[in-house]
Amino acid sequence: MQKLNPRLAAVAGWVPPGSRVADVGTDHGYLPLWLIQTGRAAGVIACDISRGPLDNARRNLEAAGLAGVQLRLGDGLDPVEPEEADCITIAGMGGDLTARIVEKALWLREPSRLLLLQPMSAAEELRAYLYTAGFVIERERAVPDHGRLYVVMAVRFKGSPPPLPQDTDGLSLPLRVGAPAFLGKLDGQEGPDARLYIEKLVRRLEKWAADIRHIPRKQAEYRRLRQIIPGLRAALRKEKPDDDSGTNL
Repeated sequence: MQKLNPRLAAVAGWVPPGSRVADVGTDHGYLPLWLIQTGRAAGVIACDISRGPLDNARRNLEAAGLAGVQLRLGDGLDPVEPEEADCITIAGMGGDLTARIVEKALWLREPSRLLLLQPMSAAEELRAYLYTAGFVIERERAVPDHGRLYVVMAVRFKGSPPPLPQDTDGLSLPLRVGAPAFLGKLDGQEGPDARLYIEKLVRRLEKWAADIRHIPRKQAEYRRLRQIIPGLRAALRKEKPDDDSGTNL
C-alpha cells in the first residue's frame, strides 16, 4: 500500500468514495496510486506540466501493477474535459498558482465539483481569490508536515460573492477580503494544530502592523490590519468580535 505524507493523506481522506478524480501536479503519482489501491476513487486522471514527473508516476503505477490512472501532460486542468472529473485535487503548489489554475478552468464554476486544495504558501492569496470568484470553503484543517503547518481546504462554487468594503480600495486582495482570507474555516476549537496555526498568524499580522504603524503612506493598510486581528483572536476564543473584521467566506 502506498504511504502518503500527512498533507496528501489529509487530501486523500476528503475524497468522496467513488469519485472521478483529476489530480493536478501529480508529481510521482502517489495520491492517485493510493486512491486506486484503496478503491477510494472510481478513476483518476493524473496531470502534470512536465514529462519527468509523469514518467515517475508511470513507473510507480507499473511497479504496483495498477490500472485505473490516466497520465496526461499539460498545464493545470487543460488536459481534462469537464465531464471526466467531479473531484479535483491540487496539492503541493503555491496558493497563487493554485488560484490561477482554478481561475482558468471555467467548468469548475458548478456546485457539483469538489475542489480539494493544499497550498504550500500564500494561503491567504488563494482564499481571497476563492471568495471574490464565488467559491466557498466548506471546511478546512491545519496539517503538520516536516515541522511546518499547512492547510487543506474543501471548496465548492456557490455563486456571486457580496461586494468588498469600499473603504479598502487600493489594498491587497487579502486585506480587502478581511479576516477570512487569513483564517478560512479554521478556529481554535478544532485542535492544537489549528490553534497553533492561528496563533502564528496573529503574531505575523501583529508584527506587520507594528512595522508600518508610523509610515504615513501605510496608514490605510495599518487600519485594516487592526480591524482584521481581532477576528483572528476571536477564533482562538470562539467568540464573535465586536468590530468588523471582514467578510465571511
